[in-house]
Amino acid sequence: MMKLNKTKIIKKYFGDVIKEEGFEYSHADAWTWNFFRKKANIKQEIILMRNRFFSNQIKLIFATGVYGWGDQEPRCFVEEYRNKEFWEYNSEEEFIAVLQEFTEIVKKYGLDMLERMCTPKDPIYPTLEMNQCLFESYESSVAEVCLKYNFNKTGEEGIKEICMLLYQNKYKEYEEVKDFLIEMTMLYTKIIKDDSGGSLALEGDICILSSSMNNLKTLPLEAVLCMWKIYHNGESNDIKNVMLIMYQQMKKVY
Repeated sequence: MMKLNKTKIIKKYFGDVIKEEGFEYSHADAWTWNFFRKKANIKQEIILMRNRFFSNQIKLIFATGVYGWGDQEPRCFVEEYRNKEFWEYNSEEEFIAVLQEFTEIVKKYGLDMLERMCTPKDPIYPTLEMNQCLFESYESSVAEVCLKYNFNKTGEEGIKEICMLLYQNKYKEYEEVKDFLIEMTMLYTKIIKDDSGGSLALEGDICILSSSMNNLKTLPLEAVLCMWKIYHNGESNDIKNVMLIMYQQMKKVY
């Protein structure tokens, strides 16, 4: 197959068509061509990604970054494409045909899907306000929170105690426990920091804990919320303890 100027072809046969829906070409890298539009302060993205192993295969991806959605491909929400990940082409004409099919998928299914993806998939998620509160209040409040819950355990024993407190509050509604979950996250963060060092940072809408022992980062609020949600939803007690797994990962030295 002759060498194609894929970026030029993609801009003409895909980008110019979805431009009618407000999408602009953003950038390309070794694997992807990226388009986006802003709606209600949410960045809706359409991405074309080539196969890392076969340069003549490409797929279509939709993304918003809104909690719970992740990347969505046509096979995720269109029955017709349920068993199809990549589209293959062996000539410029076939490549153009694939791009034209992608534009039809965008118009017929993708735009509606992107609208759905503007709302968190799960209404129970760590909000911006909760992440900001954790970041801004941790240093000034963690000692007071330890005193409030008579919390003096460390390591895995401390995590088990936090899980017990989460379990005891499993029947409450989410709005009732938001402040409580921030407090539990402070205790969880303290355990990790005492063992692994590190610091909290607010990156965008998310409070991230970085370890000083390795290059790993974790989302402590999401881990704590996940454990409470497991108890709240009555899921199996055999499920893995995500807080414990994250703690052990952050302690590991590579």
